[in-house]
Amino acid sequence: MSDWPAPSALGALFRRALLLRVGLAVVLHALSTDALFAPDQDTYHVFSSWLARYWSGDTLVYPWKLLEPGPKRSSPTRSSAP
Repeated sequence: MSDWPAPSALGALFRRALLLRVGLAVVLHALSTDALFAPDQDTYHVFSSWLARYWSGDTLVYPWKLLEPGPKRSSPTRSSAP
């Protein structure tokens, strides 16, 4: 015979894993804050909503933070070749 577990054992393992996952999700939802897993989410929300308001015409002020050099826009680099 093969070394594979019986289908009923796999079903029991799946149910235990699912219960553990749901239980852990409920505990984390009840006891932790949003900043635990995504501490920068407020910054993303502020600038994306600001940009959305600019695009929709609700404000005339372009988000100044998007004009600063950074990951979204690379600054020119100098070549070190002689």
